Amino acid sequence: MASIGVVATSRNMFRAMSRLAAELEIAESVMIRQGTLEEGLRIARNMEQEGVDVIVSRGGTMELLLGANIRTPLVNIAISMQDTSAMLRTARILTGLPRPKIALVAYAKVVSDVASFSALLDMDLHIYQSGPTRESIVAALEQALREKADAIVGGVTTQNALAGRTIPFIPHESGDASLRQALAEAKLIAYARSLEQMQTERFKAVMAFSAEGIFLLEADGGILAANPAARKLLNLAVNPEGRKVEDVFPLALTAECLSTGVPVQNEIVTLPDMVYIAALTPFVSQGRVSGAILSFQPATRIVEMEAKIRRSRSAKGMSALHRFGDIEGVSPQIREAGETAARYAAVDETVLLRGETGTGKELFAQAMHNASPRRNGPFVAVNCAALPATLLESEFFGYEEGAFTGANRRGKTGFFELADQGTIFLDEVAGLDGHGQSRLLRVLQERSILRLGGDAYVPVNFRVIAASNVDLWPLVQRGEFRQDLFFRLHVLPLVIPPLREREGDVRHLARLFLARHAQAGTRLTFAPEAAGALASHPWPGNVRELEHCVRRICLSVTGGVVSPAHVRRALSFTPPPAREGEGALFRAGPRSDLPTVPEGAASAGSAAPLREAERATLLGALRAAEGNQRRAAAFLGINASTLYRKMKKLGISRERPF
Repeated sequence: MASIGVVATSRNMFRAMSRLAAELEIAESVMIRQGTLEEGLRIARNMEQEGVDVIVSRGGTMELLLGANIRTPLVNIAISMQDTSAMLRTARILTGLPRPKIALVAYAKVVSDVASFSALLDMDLHIYQSGPTRESIVAALEQALREKADAIVGGVTTQNALAGRTIPFIPHESGDASLRQALAEAKLIAYARSLEQMQTERFKAVMAFSAEGIFLLEADGGILAANPAARKLLNLAVNPEGRKVEDVFPLALTAECLSTGVPVQNEIVTLPDMVYIAALTPFVSQGRVSGAILSFQPATRIVEMEAKIRRSRSAKGMSALHRFGDIEGVSPQIREAGETAARYAAVDETVLLRGETGTGKELFAQAMHNASPRRNGPFVAVNCAALPATLLESEFFGYEEGAFTGANRRGKTGFFELADQGTIFLDEVAGLDGHGQSRLLRVLQERSILRLGGDAYVPVNFRVIAASNVDLWPLVQRGEFRQDLFFRLHVLPLVIPPLREREGDVRHLARLFLARHAQAGTRLTFAPEAAGALASHPWPGNVRELEHCVRRICLSVTGGVVSPAHVRRALSFTPPPAREGEGALFRAGPRSDLPTVPEGAASAGSAAPLREAERATLLGALRAAEGNQRRAAAFLGINASTLYRKMKKLGISRERPF
């Protein structure tokens, strides 16, 4: 594509420019068209639309271009002293007079060039200035004729106006030196513009693909350009270019920045529908501000980016793998629990899951997270009972660099920060001591955390799903669990029924586990009596205990039918059932002993049978494991630390448990 456009005002100029462009080896980048005055202006506008970097012309045509708001740079072809001297000598020769009266019909620029050295010429030179119109040229020519000029020097329009007259005419032409100089100047301008356009295209690309809103401002605060993101973020139906920035984005410090050149960083701009974070960077050249670039983005995006950075620092274990489809069961009890959980998933309130060990509390929690609006955020699971009191603060809330001896030199992000924009699952919440309960209560109230060694609270946005395998209300009545924390957690209660109360699920799940854990190439089925033996077992460890039992069966049976003997052998490693009359470790179904329904409230002494049943279950597991406490914890489907805590609470010696 041509980068230099030449509007030749005569045929001679057209030929000369073509020849010189070839000599300078720039012919491929030069577009030459012939035209003068209005025709020359039309040609120049076409050249501008075709994308030339610079336009070259002379005389009245250049005068017209200068006043026509052509945005492309213009190069005027000057009239040198050598050119003028040659024309005047020619006029003297044509008239045959020793000192002829020569009339120069020219435009303002030519007049100023000639006037500067006309006194050096030994000639009677009279200058008749015209404007860039045919009428003004004809008027200047008529005046020269009335004043008895001996010869006329002028351009193409002057020559056409003299048609039919006998007075000598000398065309006002630019010589090769002037034309060559104009082409050289145009070449430099075109090169500079190509570099500028390259930078502009890069800047436009950055603006177009930037997620931030960007305004390019002039020195007076007018919007020179706006990227698509700016129009989208501000819901602008029309392009804001040409408007004042304060009418579109009222950043209070804009005028001060454009006046002083001091940049603005991280300013908050509040509009009716959004809060933005903005920055304004001025363009300063030679001590003057020539414009500025304004960038802005919603404050919520900053929060989202911060949360993403937090999540990327510790991705392990921060995702939920299970969905409601993973909850196996055919009983109406488990189906009702699943339907309730699905309804809870759609809202953002705190959920308290209650259920015996092994009923699938974390499975339900993960399913609710994946069905919630926070599904794209992190899922942070915390076993509260496994957190030592000395580490609770740093694990819950994190710490800054150098907060204490032995701290990670880069600091640490706490569980609640990691859960920002997602869900935090607080398992075994009853295992928190008094200090832990008070710290948890505060973060649930304030929704902000203070890192150890930090000096500012950090807002966090999370949903809480808490779980407990013991009923919290008796703990509240005995003063072992804070009542205010209980009601913070007990917003959407959900009881997950124990396996023994799920009609038909023992047989259903046993068949699933048998198919899942059978050794490769082995096909197993339950004999009716064996399935009946499984169904009659109370399953204090619930689904987890059933799956472990089936695993043991799969390892002991090489193929064929699982007999009642196989089942009895596998069950011999499970804890004994509670004695008749002692009741279950956990009572499923809706509670009637909460303060909201006082007529059914339980007395403080009613917890004694529950405590004794729990103690008997632990002792049975320890006997089955021959005193190996880790194996006993595995039988029960709980962590070893949870077993130790319960043994201490129930007065069972770790050295001689039975």
